[in-house]
Amino acid sequence: MHRIDGPTAAPGGFFTEGDPTGGVAATIVSDDWMNDVQENIIAVLTAAQMAPTKGRAADLLDSMRALFPGISGASRNLAANLAAANTGVTVTAKELIVIENSTGRSYRLVDYSQGVNLLNVGKGGINSGVAPASGSVALYAIFNPTTKDASILAIDVSGSVPAPTFIYNDLPAGYTASAFISLLKTNSSRQLIPFLQIEREVFIADQPALSTTAIPSTPTANTSALIPFGAKSISGSLSVQSTNASNLQMTVAGNPQNAGKFANTGAVLAGNTQQVPYYGLPLQTPQTFYYTMASSAAGTSTAVLSFSSYKF
Repeated sequence: MHRIDGPTAAPGGFFTEGDPTGGVAATIVSDDWMNDVQENIIAVLTAAQMAPTKGRAADLLDSMRALFPGISGASRNLAANLAAANTGVTVTAKELIVIENSTGRSYRLVDYSQGVNLLNVGKGGINSGVAPASGSVALYAIFNPTTKDASILAIDVSGSVPAPTFIYNDLPAGYTASAFISLLKTNSSRQLIPFLQIEREVFIADQPALSTTAIPSTPTANTSALIPFGAKSISGSLSVQSTNASNLQMTVAGNPQNAGKFANTGAVLAGNTQQVPYYGLPLQTPQTFYYTMASSAAGTSTAVLSFSSYKF
């Protein structure tokens, strides 16, 4: 591309309207400059694999969206809060990025605020059927680029890891852009359990993912259905106790190779409990972590892992 450089161009390659009284001619737009500008714009469309459409004013904008997409679900000040079990909750975000599956185009939603109710089916509710009992639902922000309408949609993900965008059935017509924004647990009444979400971490009341008297010396897998299938890590506390005074050691990790290992080690009096926190225990396999337990004395030793938050 080049600046206008014909004989009537102003110094430096700029345009001028001219000044008849001073003998300055107006800049004549040359064919080579216009073709250069046109082909530079076409090059952007070509890189985005977009065919130019006569009379369509969004070709360049859509091409830029496809070439420089945001990250699906990226957000600023994403939050939700539910004080008591309920079928409905509102999710808010100052900024939120949604992506079109078919084109890769991204859209930035500002001041997003949408309420979902699991009793409803379709936009603003669950995609189909009913919410799971004692399971998990994923919430997706959805967006209609034509009408500029934003909404929210839930789906049962009790046994699967949620996709970054809504790739499932029953996406409302016209809502072609989406983003995975929340992963929430349900109770036996198909309600959302109380929680606080800040960005991509969800805080809940303590959930016991492990309580055992086994004493494995090598990392042993423990799978808990209480952990949402799509959780990437959990945080909470490790507790050990014994019926006899003993030196106890409990370890937990994200895989058999002790990735992200945490430990609770100490001399514990008979009947007493020693508790320590852990944060960000990775889950290489959904709902599964690995633990060991050791005791220096006879008696029954108990190891407990509880989690009170998870990231997705």
